[in-house]
Amino acid sequence: MRNWSSLRALSVLAAVSGAALLCRPVGAQPRWKLQYFFDQRDSSFHISDLQCPSALRCVAAGVILYNDGRGKGAVVSTNDGGAHWSLQNVKESPLSLFFLNESLGWMVTDQGLWTTGDGGATWKKLDAPKWMMRVYFRDPTHGFAVGSTVYETVDGGKKWVSVTSAQPKNMSYESIAFRGQYGIAAGIPVKAGVPAILESQDGGKHWQAPNAGFYRPVKVGLLQGEIAFVDRSQGSVRWMPGGTKPETIFDERNRVVTDFAQLPVPGKLKMLRSTDLKSWQEMDVDYRAVAQGAVLAALDASHVWVATDTGMILQLSPSKN
Repeated sequence: MRNWSSLRALSVLAAVSGAALLCRPVGAQPRWKLQYFFDQRDSSFHISDLQCPSALRCVAAGVILYNDGRGKGAVVSTNDGGAHWSLQNVKESPLSLFFLNESLGWMVTDQGLWTTGDGGATWKKLDAPKWMMRVYFRDPTHGFAVGSTVYETVDGGKKWVSVTSAQPKNMSYESIAFRGQYGIAAGIPVKAGVPAILESQDGGKHWQAPNAGFYRPVKVGLLQGEIAFVDRSQGSVRWMPGGTKPETIFDERNRVVTDFAQLPVPGKLKMLRSTDLKSWQEMDVDYRAVAQGAVLAALDASHVWVATDTGMILQLSPSKN
């Protein structure tokens, strides 16, 4: 059995005005250094998601917004750890990304689903339902998607079927994650009394609402390999070590802790760290980093990135001091 107390002692939590993530300490006091900045006249790059499936490969996707009201989808990627970035236009507006490995990935857009087999260099559109929000693949062929309900595919995303046991009305699911056979889909109830969470204990074959007294997450994902989520009603981060009852690991009401947070105006990007999941200290962040929201991606302790909705990508690196 895994020693959870020992694992926790090796962890660092970074919380952004808009994001939360766990990673290992890196020795010297780390800081966030700017790696990429979209700086084109009369436009801005709103990055909606960032995935880094390897130390060398990172892919970010979003929409370039022009001052005249136009917008176009775009993907920016690196294959050398962030030394160089390549920007390409895409035909639809990206919402989220999922990569199974360095090469194979999927991109959810406002009009459907695309897949790549070369790490985001080229994309091919799949025949998938519109208005998906996010996908999660357990292997190259078996995957799930969330939106108005939960969908399942067994052919890599070419064909999708609605999961009949996950059909509550007036619901919009935004996130999905698995730890082994345990899966969780979460979102925003459109109507009061509708469950905000669905759980699966058998790898996604069956889904049901958990017992009463659960929470209203806006984002679910894996933290130290465990299910974690942002509790919308409490403004806190909770995780479930070993599949146990959710435990609060971050709760500062004066901060917005969510990958999808939107503040009234762009503010200074703030990152926090902890060695015990109880006390938190701010980290050094490049002074140019401002954002309304941010998303994070981590491969291991030495390869952690954050992308902002203002077109910036920063990497965590040890201080030289």
